[in-house]
Amino acid sequence: MPSVLIKTYGCQMNEQDSEQVLSMFLAGGYNITKDEAEAMSSSSTPTASIANHS
Repeated sequence: MPSVLIKTYGCQMNEQDSEQVLSMFLAGGYNITKDEAEAMSSSSTPTASIANHS
């Protein structure tokens, strides 16, 4: 079974986005790993922009 690793940097919104992406990978049959050598050769770097809350 393929494995995936997502490293998340930044704000809580990035954390929430990463959790959603990980759930999609789990639903697709992937294992979640913290071992970079075990992860598939793909990467995801969630980013954010500044929101204006006026």
